[in-house]
Formats: sequence, C-alpha cells, structure tokens
Amino acid sequence: MPKASLSGTSRAISYCITLYSCWSIKKTPTKEANLSFVYQQKSMNWNLATMSLIAILSSLTARRVTAFVPGSLKRMGQRFQCIQRQVQRQPASYHHLTRRFLSATVEAVEAEVVEELPTNDNDNELLKIRHSSAHVMAMAVQDIYPEAQVTIGPWIDNGFYYDFYFPETKDPETGETIPERKLSEQDLKEVKKAMDKIIGKDYPITREEVTREEARKRIEAINEPFKLEILDTIKTDPITIYHIGDEWWDLCAGPHVDSTGKLPKKAIALQSVAGAYWRGDENREMLQRVYATAWKDPSQLKQYKKMMEEAKKRDHRILGKKLDLFSIQVSLLYHCYILFCVNSERRSCRPLHRLLTLLC
Repeated sequence: MPKASLSGTSRAISYCITLYSCWSIKKTPTKEANLSFVYQQKSMNWNLATMSLIAILSSLTARRVTAFVPGSLKRMGQRFQCIQRQVQRQPASYHHLTRRFLSATVEAVEAEVVEELPTNDNDNELLKIRHSSAHVMAMAVQDIYPEAQVTIGPWIDNGFYYDFYFPETKDPETGETIPERKLSEQDLKEVKKAMDKIIGKDYPITREEVTREEARKRIEAINEPFKLEILDTIKTDPITIYHIGDEWWDLCAGPHVDSTGKLPKKAIALQSVAGAYWRGDENREMLQRVYATAWKDPSQLKQYKKMMEEAKKRDHRILGKKLDLFSIQVSLLYHCYILFCVNSERRSCRPLHRLLTLLC
C-alpha cells in the first residue's frame, strides 16, 4: 500500500499555495471570489488556504490517523474530491498549481484509506468464530495440561479470553508436590499448535440440552468445581452443553460455528497471560487468563496487529521519557508506597498501587 505522504516538493508547493491564497484575498474582487463550496459566505481563496493547510497536516499524519479513525480519513478524502471538482471548473489559467496539488493529495489520501474492522455487534459470524475459538483454546490447554480446570471464556471487543486454574499436583513416582503451573510465552506457542491440530481435524460442534441434575453429574464426574459454581448461577432450564466432537464439552449458551474446520487458523493469535481472581474476589483462587484475538481472515488480523503497534508507539510512558516530558523515580515512589501501606489499611493501598503500576 503506498504511503499517504507528500514529497518535499509537494509540501513546498502547498506552502506557496497557502501564502498566495491568503495574500490574494484582499486583491480578489467580491464578484470574482463568489466561488464558495464549503461555506456560502466564504471566498474561494479562503477555502484554498484552509484546505492547503489541512493537506499539509494530512501528509504528515495520514498514516497515524488511518490506524485509528479510518472513517475520518475517508471523509477527508471526500472533502478533497469536492474541492478538486470545484477547482476543475475554473479556467485552465486559474490556480493551475492548486489543481495539481489537490489531485496528488486526493490520490495519496485515498491510497491510505483502509477498510474498517468488523465488530461483534455488526458481524454475527465473527462473534461465532471468537466464541468457538475460545472453546478450542480451552480444549487445547486441557489436552496439554490435564490438571488445568476451566472457568469462563467469553468473547470481548477484539477477541476472547479464557480463565484457567492450575492446582498443585503430586508427582506419581516421587510423591513430590508440584506447584501451580505458570503459563509462559512458550506455553502459548504450544497451545496455538494444539489449536491448529484441533481445527485441522474438523470436529463437529454440536449443541445438547440436558437437565440440571444430569449436568451436575457430568461435571462431578470430570471434577470441575468451577463449572459447578457456574451451573448454580444459571437460572434457566434446560441446561445447554456444546460438544467438540466426542473429545470435549462445556456449559455454554452459544452461538458457535458448525465445526472446528470453519475457524481460520491463520486469523487467530494468542496474545498474553494475565492474573485474575475468580469472580473478582481477592479471597478466592488466582486464575490465569489467556487473551487472544480472532478475525475472519488473516488480512484483518494483520491490520489489527498494525493498529496495536501504532498504539504502543503512542504509549504515554514511552513518549514521555523519549521527549523528556517527565521522569519517574521508581525506587522513590515505591519507598513512599511501602511507608504508606505500613501506616494504613491494606485495602486503602490498592488505588495507589494501581497508579504506580500505570506510571511505572
């Protein structure tokens, strides 16, 4: 995709157009300046001056704007086209450089306009892909780590997540206690490989309705205590269960794709692991939340990753230090934090801890 930026020569031309348009406002008679197309009361020269400035700014920032507000950039391109049509109606001798400049600007802006990514609200197929991908990920994790217990795995704005609990286990040979597993980046790669195998086998995803008592028996048989708690929160009957072939199942209301083979494996990416308390209660078990993103095709995933890279470049913690806008003395801040916690209740320290985590 060509870059939406102007060469040094084009920028120089735009500066000249801006200065000329502003200078010629006083010299252009009112009857000759009655060519407004943005505001009826404005002269053509004011519009040329304004839009030349906008063109200069767009040439410098178009790529960054596109990553976050493609709709706004599209409207900017439409506005350039409107101006271009108005200028083309004038005699060939009138603002020749302006017409050439605006034509180049329209082409540059149109080249950078990208299609807006779909959302869960306006694309039901995407929602199914994300929900089914969450189930496939949970199945893959339990295939690799049989001790893992699943909790909830909803879709979110840009993908989905699933919470897992890894209890302490004992080595069957030595009898030694194995501590809770902590998932790493390498573990996520192994999980993704297992997901691709499940997708490749094209297991059917089927829906089953059972009674509450039957659901409880099945959950107790596989020793999933978190599922029992989830079952108790479901107020409607019958209970719906979704199966991935005959290999795996979970309590779920749907919707899902027809089979795992419908999932675009190259448009799914596991992103990170974070901690989360069960039910948001700090007195309950600490779970490991695996975040992932899923899209309808690899091009959408590529576009999403590009947006995330642009967002990282604009992280205030990074920009602030690079531009020397502020500095953070981490050791001093945490020293103050420890002193504060010693002389106050533990609960009151939480907001300060979140602030220090954000800054540092």
